[in-house]
Amino acid sequence: MTIGNFLNGKNKRKIVYGFKLKSLVKLKDTKTADGKSTLLNYMLTYISKKEPELIELRSELTACQKASRVVLSGIDDDIKVLTTGLNVVKIQLKLTERKKIEGDEFPKIMGNFFKKANVAMEGVLKEKEEMMAELKELATLYAHPQKDMEKESDKFFGEIESFLGLFEAAHEKNLAIEKAEAKKLKQ
Repeated sequence: MTIGNFLNGKNKRKIVYGFKLKSLVKLKDTKTADGKSTLLNYMLTYISKKEPELIELRSELTACQKASRVVLSGIDDDIKVLTTGLNVVKIQLKLTERKKIEGDEFPKIMGNFFKKANVAMEGVLKEKEEMMAELKELATLYAHPQKDMEKESDKFFGEIESFLGLFEAAHEKNLAIEKAEAKKLKQ
């Protein structure tokens, strides 16, 4: 933001105090005059010198890769299918209790299954509720639209994951340049 504010000059209307995550991937698009480097490369050079622990950013955000593959609508669909299946078992249990057949093990076996499955389903619903509350908090922290986070959190985490890939690639490029320059100096 500091660089952007500097580039915008002293114009107070153009002063920025925050940015959207998707703008991070655009750091690679701002090139130097000679076109050999980017703003992202410059930032990584600066970070390497001033805050080297930040180079390990990926290790701090390992969950983003997995989170970028979770499609919330798929979870909702799975929960609906499981709930419907449990309701079918419940109906069948009620029917078999009314029409008791001697030697029929279905009510006993499926009754035990139903109790365990119901407890497991309650756990899944509780975990989903906790996940949604955490996504809501995350949306607030990152000024990300809550409705988008509730529907497509995979896109939010995908943006972070894309940036991390660019971050690592730019860091590797910087290391290769440093290595080449060091090799030149030795000659």
